[in-house]
Amino acid sequence: MNQRRCSTRSTPLCFAFVLLLSSLPPPAEAASFAGDSLNSPSPIVSVSRSPNSEEPGSNEIGGDDLVLMTHDSIVSYSIDSDSQGRLFVAVEVWRDGRGSIRVYRSVDAGDSWQLWADFTESPPAVQHFGRPSLHVAEGVVDAVFIAYAYWDGANPRTRVFVSGSPLDLEVASFTTRVAIDVPGKDVYFPRLSSDEWAFDNYYLYLTASHFESGDTGIWFTRSIDYGNGWESAYSLGSIGAVDGAYVHPSVAYGVGGYVHVTWGFECPDESCDDAVLYRRAEGFAGTGIASWGRLTAITPHTANSSSSRCSLNPTRR
Repeated sequence: MNQRRCSTRSTPLCFAFVLLLSSLPPPAEAASFAGDSLNSPSPIVSVSRSPNSEEPGSNEIGGDDLVLMTHDSIVSYSIDSDSQGRLFVAVEVWRDGRGSIRVYRSVDAGDSWQLWADFTESPPAVQHFGRPSLHVAEGVVDAVFIAYAYWDGANPRTRVFVSGSPLDLEVASFTTRVAIDVPGKDVYFPRLSSDEWAFDNYYLYLTASHFESGDTGIWFTRSIDYGNGWESAYSLGSIGAVDGAYVHPSVAYGVGGYVHVTWGFECPDESCDDAVLYRRAEGFAGTGIASWGRLTAITPHTANSSSSRCSLNPTRR
């Protein structure tokens, strides 16, 4: 836990972190999809290690690229660190049309890596884990959280799950909760953040998007008990497919109780341009949709940019 003063909220939460039974299988000793021989080279996830600025004459840009893993199909990945400099990377890998998520940890500034957890299907079940968003939070509870899209054979509609593990374990032990479940819609591309840099009794904030043939939209929820429970998700905005698409949300806490969310607008044709949109909630988004201000555009509609992946957080440590 960071030695930070627990800042005041209207109702401070200093609950004990109680691990309940996870809906996921326990982490595997070895990745289930490893070891396949392919005719073409496997994609590589690499981590760039910058040179030590204290070394005389160290003026190269960037550093050595260290191979973290190779696999036949790597789709997405997410990285974060804790106050001790330990690194955590979540990697989505695919085979046979389904995904799993592997979590790697480095305790030596990226010089070496170990498989810390493996989210993979448990035969004969058909499961898919995808689009991870990894976030480290330290305070009353020190934990690694991963938000991801999930579906299985019993419920093929895609939902967003959040799994959390205590930070200091040699092998992760994740507890899982359903965070966003929208009836009749598939929800993807979660982005997870918190206000842990400002509060020991931090809140978690989560966004995701749905994409259907008829419309697209952005969803938001939060947890005020360290991921054990999630409030009912609600829409921050939606748009009909003929008018464009809302995509790739991102969320961050700023200061003064404000929660900030951005997302992309993609124009369906050449009649308009793409843009990055923005909404802000006050009071830690504590009163639902009533917390949120009006929707505005950060980039002008002539900017032709729909990517909204950004971070508003100042340095945490």
